[in-house]
Amino acid sequence: MLEALWEIVKIIEGTEEGLSRSEEGIRAIRDTVRYALIDEEVTKNAIHRYRLGHRDIIDNLLFSLLSLLRRLYLYLQSLHSLSVGRRLNLRES
Repeated sequence: MLEALWEIVKIIEGTEEGLSRSEEGIRAIRDTVRYALIDEEVTKNAIHRYRLGHRDIIDNLLFSLLSLLRRLYLYLQSLHSLSVGRRLNLRES
């Protein structure tokens, strides 16, 4: 996947059509490969950072993946807080 992404950013040249086609390709790979942590959202964000001038695509992928994992962590943490809050309210009733 990482090697393919190097080629993808060279070929698509920042066009929306190219980005859309690369997302389709990533989705097809992910759907046919047993395990692929890098999905089309992570890839799209990495390419977006590349377009902004951050030319190290591996760093962009890692940053994008970590951002996704952080959002997931914060979401799970908020669910836990809601659960704890509900339990506290039940005890006070």
